[in-house]
Amino acid sequence: MASRVAQYKGFILSASARAMVQGFSNQVCLTRHNGPDTKEMILTPSLPNLPYADEGEALESALNYGRAAIDGLITGIDVASLY
Repeated sequence: MASRVAQYKGFILSASARAMVQGFSNQVCLTRHNGPDTKEMILTPSLPNLPYADEGEALESALNYGRAAIDGLITGIDVASLY
């Protein structure tokens, strides 16, 4: 399993990629610290081009999905509960 971490608009995005029989799957965890409270949301992108051919592609896709979720571009995902 590979992982990558990034910061975006006050969130910490932790992406991971797992090897499957063919290609890689991915997920991203959005974390936000509010004083002593830490809130998390784990997302598993359901994109049409899964599985990914390599780890790097899977990780970058997961980070992009997390950024899109934070920006409100993913239908059905509301990160307001993390504020």
